[in-house]
Amino acid sequence: MQLLEQRLEAMEERTRASETLAEVSGGRTRTLEDQIRVLQDQVDDLENKSRTKKLLDREEGGDLTGFLQEWFLRFLQLELESGLLSVGRAW
Repeated sequence: MQLLEQRLEAMEERTRASETLAEVSGGRTRTLEDQIRVLQDQVDDLENKSRTKKLLDREEGGDLTGFLQEWFLRFLQLELESGLLSVGRAW
């Protein structure tokens, strides 16, 4: 009988240890899932910025200042004597 009690106690101890390990692993898993979500959001943001930049580069021909000079004249329907609008800097 005493042998059975010892074996039962040992089994309960292993069960408690397994449950503790499962709880710790569950917490780590949630943390890693949260980090993956944050990283995925960052990747999506970078991909969107890259896509936007490529579209702008294609639209403006790589010359943002020149593009903006022409666009402002067309959009604002301005007619200047020199025909040019001065844009100092553009990013």
